[in-house]
Amino acid sequence: MIRKIAILAIALLLCVLPLAVGAQTDQSLERALDALRQWQQPDGGFTNGFAEGSDVGATADAVVALVAAGVDPAGWRADGGSPLDYLEEQVRNGAVDGPGLAAKVAMVVVVAGGLPTDFAGADLIAPILHGYDESIGLFGGGPFDSALAVTALAAARVSLPEGALSGLLSTRLDDGSFSFSGDRTPGAGDSNTTAMVIQALVASGASDEIDPSLDYLRGAQNEDGGWTYQKPSAYGEETDANSTALVIQALMAAGEDLAAWGDPQQ
Repeated sequence: MIRKIAILAIALLLCVLPLAVGAQTDQSLERALDALRQWQQPDGGFTNGFAEGSDVGATADAVVALVAAGVDPAGWRADGGSPLDYLEEQVRNGAVDGPGLAAKVAMVVVVAGGLPTDFAGADLIAPILHGYDESIGLFGGGPFDSALAVTALAAARVSLPEGALSGLLSTRLDDGSFSFSGDRTPGAGDSNTTAMVIQALVASGASDEIDPSLDYLRGAQNEDGGWTYQKPSAYGEETDANSTALVIQALMAAGEDLAAWGDPQQ
């Protein structure tokens, strides 16, 4: 678990480091890129830390981070393979299935300047739409997958299925949070899913629905300015880089002044 958090945290950190200023930014960016490089596998992909070899989701996260850091992912090669080469191969092999994973790869294609309807001979939008359950208004396994799907469709400029936003909003807890699976038991919400949903709502033009979730994130912020996965939690509430970076991304998407949040990127 620690290794998975490390790769994702580094990838997300690369997305938010440009917020800092001065020479410290360049130094921090280079250190983060060096750390990310260590996780790249011979086939060009990145490990998720749970198993040997590359992982589609972790590789997608890494590509988005590289683009955010101003690095061409096609030029990041390990033994001849780039992250995009790995993702293309996985798509050809049918390893990218389910709306959540397809959405991640679709977003990678968009940020890399490609067409998600024609990547490695496949239409990545099709499995996203196929994974929509109109009876509940959700994609895949719940709010987290739905947030990925909504964001990817918005990035690809594809109309959302009818009821997709209302279905996602129906899973919001009374405190403004969202939980990974859609569990609406009080306290089930988490900062990660809530941050992803905020980004999805902004991307789809529903920014007027994000205030309750911003209020939740404000209440869940730790004294050091960062965030943990969940509060309250029996597993500890210390700030972690993964949760903090996801929340920062949500705040940026929402147009929030980070200084008013204690400059959590510092």
